Amino acid sequence: MQKAVESLNKLTALAHEDALVTDFVPMLKRLATAEFFTSRTSACGLFAAIYARVGADDKDALRGYHSCCFFLSQLSETASLPSSPRTSRPWSAVLPPATSASS
Repeated sequence: MQKAVESLNKLTALAHEDALVTDFVPMLKRLATAEFFTSRTSACGLFAAIYARVGADDKDALRGYHSCCFFLSQLSETASLPSSPRTSRPWSAVLPPATSASS
């Protein structure tokens, strides 16, 4: 999961704005609202790179999804996250710090 997030962040930097809106934003929304924890942590790892590159309208739409990432980062500070072997290591690499909420 960590390598996939890193690769997608690199692609985000290279992608045209139209591709971000048609491909990356919907992917981010699907990941952020997915049932599984690993999908939501992947969304957190992608959020900043995608958010920085989209227009104002898309930023407004994405702000609601950031609250999910912020909530997960607060949980990480209290060690309330799932501790299964599949999630214990990767989530710490992709979650943003809880103190960096975007406005």
